[in-house]
Amino acid sequence: MRIDSHMHVDFLGHSAEDLMKRLDRDGIDKCWLLSWEEHDSTNPLYQHLSIANVAATFQAYPDRVIPFCAPDPKSPGAAARVRTLSSQGFRGCGELKASVRWDSPEVGELLSVLNELRMPLVFHMQEGHTVHKSTKQAEALFAKLYDSSRLHGLSGKSLRALEKLYWPLARMRKRMEVDFPGYMLDFASLELRVREFRDLPFVAHGPLVWQRPLTAADAGGDSGKEHLPGCGPLCHLLENYSNVYADLSGGCGYAALVRDPDISRRFLMRFSDRLLYGTDNCKLGLDRFIHSLNLGKKAEERIFGTNASGLLPAPVTQAPLVSL
Repeated sequence: MRIDSHMHVDFLGHSAEDLMKRLDRDGIDKCWLLSWEEHDSTNPLYQHLSIANVAATFQAYPDRVIPFCAPDPKSPGAAARVRTLSSQGFRGCGELKASVRWDSPEVGELLSVLNELRMPLVFHMQEGHTVHKSTKQAEALFAKLYDSSRLHGLSGKSLRALEKLYWPLARMRKRMEVDFPGYMLDFASLELRVREFRDLPFVAHGPLVWQRPLTAADAGGDSGKEHLPGCGPLCHLLENYSNVYADLSGGCGYAALVRDPDISRRFLMRFSDRLLYGTDNCKLGLDRFIHSLNLGKKAEERIFGTNASGLLPAPVTQAPLVSL
């Protein structure tokens, strides 16, 4: 059984039909289909991925889709909503991606329900920073350029250099600046929650999770050198808590692995029982890269499906989905 543990519908141009074609093309049997909902969001990076669309896709392809839901903990009745959805066929919570702290009472209430239901939680961690956004079509491309490492042959760094020659460019950049508060901060509070809810599988994802490059220490090569820079908090959590997992999806997971194939191979072998293959709808060739590392049959089976399958609660039989 091969499972993509991180996919979305109506994201990056993927309709439900497109997702099924992609699963067939990539030899994937099932996918965890995740929502993204923020309550009254003013977040400039937010893209609404509704639980209703996840439900509709599950109804259309019940043998291929494993539905996940993640109402914003700040929304009224979020925990109760997850309980109801669990009784109607949803088997996990994700993608929890909201500007809220782990130590908030709302998150505690949600985690309590997930712990009771044994539903895995996929969460996205990302640091706050300044982004650029504009509703004006003429400025939209510049906003993307400022926030990208490279787009159409240019980069945000190049644009900032041009500001010295053309001062209106700097004024436009200032006008487009918007504060992004970050998601699911911070690691210290996360660790307390991991300790509190020992029966809840926490599946880590996002740029903050993979922000540090993997080192030989993370791969188990220099275990005595505790202060070597590495993936830091993630490796600490994987090493010390059996209910912590990580998905390898998206550009952040891919970039962390391809920096050094030798170290990544050792890292994947070390934590092969705690890592999940996923794409986040990205076509980066993560599967080919993992295959190239020659991890062996047992480790590959864990990463590509066994781990994900083992985290799921038993499916609800003959239960119609609620009206969303």
